[in-house]
Amino acid sequence: MASVAAIVWGAETFAEHLGMAAVRLRISMFALSLLLAGAEPEELATVDLLEFRHPNC
Repeated sequence: MASVAAIVWGAETFAEHLGMAAVRLRISMFALSLLLAGAEPEELATVDLLEFRHPNC
């Protein structure tokens, strides 16, 4: 039960501070949340390059 409470507390704290951080960094909340959640731009670039080179795969 304590682990569920910790996860909920962490999620709420993250959401509360995400807006302030996005304003300070002058980026959108969506972009910041993707970055912090683990979206890796280099993986996206790799997939895009592969799709560009081999569009029928």
